[in-house]
Amino acid sequence: MKRCAFLLLFAVAAHAAPPAEWMGTPGARAEYVDEPVFGGRVALYRAGPAEAKTVVLVHGLGKPAARDWSALIPALARRHEVIALDLPGFGHSDKGNHHYSPDNYVRVLDAVVAKPQRFTLVGHSMGAAVAIAYAAAHPERVERLVLLDPACHGAQIPWFLLSLPVTAFAVATRTLGATPLRAALPLAYRHLAIDRDYLAGFMAPYEMRGSMRAVMATARALPAAIATLDQRLGEIRQPTLVIWGEKDALLPVGSAWRLMRRVPHARLVVLAESAHCPHEEAPERVNQLIAEAMAG
Repeated sequence: MKRCAFLLLFAVAAHAAPPAEWMGTPGARAEYVDEPVFGGRVALYRAGPAEAKTVVLVHGLGKPAARDWSALIPALARRHEVIALDLPGFGHSDKGNHHYSPDNYVRVLDAVVAKPQRFTLVGHSMGAAVAIAYAAAHPERVERLVLLDPACHGAQIPWFLLSLPVTAFAVATRTLGATPLRAALPLAYRHLAIDRDYLAGFMAPYEMRGSMRAVMATARALPAAIATLDQRLGEIRQPTLVIWGEKDALLPVGSAWRLMRRVPHARLVVLAESAHCPHEEAPERVNQLIAEAMAG
């Protein structure tokens, strides 16, 4: 009897929807969607009026996946349908030792965001690399592109070296807890208050089973995959807004100018007091810029 009850509870938990309250928006909803690339489930989040123009948000390597956008979603959802997802290997999506590359994430994104047919695509850091690859592969679906501190080959970063500290950091975080995070987060944030509660929220995703393995698998796939993006930057035909934090110590803002020379219809906005995560440090300004881009 106890075993049957346990199995029943396990089955219910396995099919329960991922949490949606973090979006801070009335009527926000979340669901698990099957994806055919890795054969798992993706946590998909929606907020705002379904009949409005749609903006799709793609997170980067850090913080808890789609919750990376928690400061933007409430304002965006007042006028737009907002779709966010936990990429496979992150957040509440299934995890494994897979080849988590931007190209594979493009295939996942196209499968799980079947509707609407056209949308504004927003990506941060690694998520911006996914957005670039998606816009090049599916130009008919992307109305406009917004890139925040994008990780791409145009930035001329030695990605084979960058993957090493990411992997080492993942191991150190698993072993030492929040200590490596406390040391590394100032590289990503300029003014955001990093207190005990923030660290606890940041650490929570890494404590999920399989999270560290997924982070390391993603880091291993990045160097070769991102190197090919340089050839695709010239294929971007959509109006493109590039937002970059001037104080970014991970991807220096000087890289933005090299990127701008490669993307034909791009506009650059540099936020003077932000670092690698302007959507967290200056959410009101970033929301304003996204709204202006979508209205244009």
